Parts: sequence; structure tokens; C-alpha cells
Amino acid sequence: MTAVSEGDFSGNFENSRVHVVNAAGGPRFCLDRYDDVLAAFKDRRFGAAPASPALLRALRWTGFGSIAAVVESGLLVALNPPDHTKLRKIVDPFFRSLETDGLKLRVQGIIDQLVCNIDKASHFDLVADFAAPLPTQIITELIGFPESDVAQLKQWTSALAPLIDSDLQRAELVQRMKAFSAFRRRVESLIKDRLRDPREDLLSKLAHAHYVTGELSQAEIVGTAMFVLSAGHATTTHLIGTGVLSLLEHPRELDRLRDDMSLIDGAVDEMIRFNSPIQRTGRVLLEEIEIRDQRIPRRAKVRLMIGEANRDPRRFENPARFDILRPRNRHVGFGGGIHQCIGLHLARVEARMAIAALIQRFPGLTRAGDQTRWIHGTKFRGLAELALRK
Repeated sequence: MTAVSEGDFSGNFENSRVHVVNAAGGPRFCLDRYDDVLAAFKDRRFGAAPASPALLRALRWTGFGSIAAVVESGLLVALNPPDHTKLRKIVDPFFRSLETDGLKLRVQGIIDQLVCNIDKASHFDLVADFAAPLPTQIITELIGFPESDVAQLKQWTSALAPLIDSDLQRAELVQRMKAFSAFRRRVESLIKDRLRDPREDLLSKLAHAHYVTGELSQAEIVGTAMFVLSAGHATTTHLIGTGVLSLLEHPRELDRLRDDMSLIDGAVDEMIRFNSPIQRTGRVLLEEIEIRDQRIPRRAKVRLMIGEANRDPRRFENPARFDILRPRNRHVGFGGGIHQCIGLHLARVEARMAIAALIQRFPGLTRAGDQTRWIHGTKFRGLAELALRK
């Protein structure tokens, strides 16, 4: 195959059609080859998929117009430039400015407490007792929510997970919107507090961008805070959970890592490639293009199949093998281009430290049963529960 250059679909392709699936709202053109997905991430003709018009209409018809405004203008994943650029200008510097040593100390402190709690029991749930609490507490603090809000925030983000997975227009809309409304009111209250008493957190940056400089609207700052919180812990939770599972299912790799913890960076990259926390993402074509002799029209909806691209045999030798020594492991698990994951550095830090601590502290770590319970949905891949013995 002649590899497609990044951001350019004008090269020669194998004589293979783009896979098309029927879905609610029309056909989806699925790109599952590594080269195609990587190129699409960097190609500005592949715009972000906006919020569903049907969803926005349903919100307005049911009296949730203010929520429709937040969904329409405040969710980074669904915005294109210049709106996307405006929000990233506020969020990106904040995440880049996180002081590495201080962040690591805080992550380690939470890990130590979680491991201490685990040590008191004969068995534990990897997700509920370890993989979920760590990133949840870290992102909550970085955004600026008090620790007393954590339990309530878990309930709200669980209710709103379908928003990130494009399923919010389905059943239980009103129930989910009540959670959305309560979440929004809490964010608005805290942002007003940060205007009076600014701190080194994201809410303070957003408050300044709205009340002082006027760069962002109320809907934009509320939507950004809610999106970062909702997305900022889920993928890291999935990465830690499936990463530990992969090691347990491949004891040779687990022993190799335990013997040489300097391999942890490559191990985490292989975990992301092997079980991509984000399996697919959506795009809408801003102009007509041609891929492998197939014309795809403007406004067509495209699925970038991240999980399949990360197991493309054209790019990865023996892709079904879990290998923490895999060379040149340039996966697309964090996306790319202007929509690359804003928290990729944070996710790496948390996953490296969490997995290293768990396998070092508990050398006899094994599964406490044969069942593996996965989360529901098609965009994310992660564990819902995994019982382990120490």
C-alpha cells in the first residue's frame, strides 16, 4: 500500500472501498486503516461532528433551551474553528502549565491512600476502588471543585456519559437533563466565587475569560467545565483498568515490567494501542473528498475507528499481540490535529504512576473470578468492574 501523507488523501490507495454503515441520522463512512485515520485527524476538511440537531430540538421543545445552548456552544469535541480555537486558547495553556513535580506529588498522595485502603481487604474492585477514584479526584481538584462535591459529581457525570457517547437523545432524556441542570448550576455558582476569589484552577481561568475579558459566553464556560470534568476522568479510568487487565492476561509482560519499571512508558503506550480507551470518534466533511476511488460528499458523517486503526497490521506487526517492548508504537489513541486530547500528558502521568504502584505493591495480584464486566457503549472501551485478589 502506498501510505497516505498526513492530512492529504490525494495519494494512491489499494482497491478497497470505504466501509459504510447505516445509522440513525444517515450513513456513516468508516475509516479503519491507520494511515487514513491519522491523515483525517490532521486534515481540516474533517470537521468536528456538531451536536445532534434532533437533540437540540428535543431540548428546546422540553423546556431545556439553556442546556441546548451549553451543548451547542460549550463542548470542545463538537466545535470547529473559530469557536474551538477560542476555547482551546483558554484550556490548553492551563493544562500545559501544570507543574510536573507538584502534580506528581499529588497523584502519588492519592495513590498511596487508595493502596492503603486496598491493603486492608482480601480482594477489591479494580475500577471502583482504584482506577476510577484517582483520575476523578485529580481532575476535580484541577478544575476547582471542592472535595465535598466528588460524590455528587460522580452521579452527574454518570448520568451525562451518553452526552459524550452521542446517545443523550435516547431514553430518560428528562432525567438526564435534570442532572445536567443541577451540574450547570453548580458550575455557575463556583465560577462566580472564583471571580471574587481567584485561584490556580480552571474555573478561575474561565471566570476571568467571561467576566473580565469577555472572551467566552456563559454557555461556553459552563460547557467547557462540564466537558473537561466528564471526559477528563473517564478515559484515564479505562486506561488504568484495561492496562492492568492486559498485564494480568499476559503474565510474561507483567513479569518483564516488574523486573524493569523503566519500561513503564512503553507499556502504557502499548496498553493504549491494545485496548484503546476511545474506540471511535466522529467527523463531518466540510467539503467533498475522494478516498480509494470513492467520492464522499460534503456534510457526510465519518467515523474514525481508532481502536481498529491501532490494530492495523499494515502499521503494527502482530497487532493482536500485547508487547510492552513494541518499537515505534505511534498509536492514535489520543487523536491528533487540533482535536488532540487536551489531557494526554495528565493521563500518561496518572496511568504510569498508578499501574506501577499497583503491580509493585501487590506482587501476588490475580483475578478473583473469570468474569470481566465491560461498560456499555460503542465509543469507549473500559471495564465496569474487575474483582482482584492481592
